[in-house]
Amino acid sequence: MSKVKAVALFSGGLDSILSVKIMLEQKIDIYPIHFITPFFTSLKSGYKIEA
Repeated sequence: MSKVKAVALFSGGLDSILSVKIMLEQKIDIYPIHFITPFFTSLKSGYKIEA
């Protein structure tokens, strides 16, 4: 039987951290993906709210 593999969209928040930890405990090979884009950041959205 082959080992289970999964891709995890990893935001760094509590939900993605816990879901990856649960999968690791189940011996699943995980490939986390985290995107950083210059087109949108939470820092910029904070400026729009203040404006």
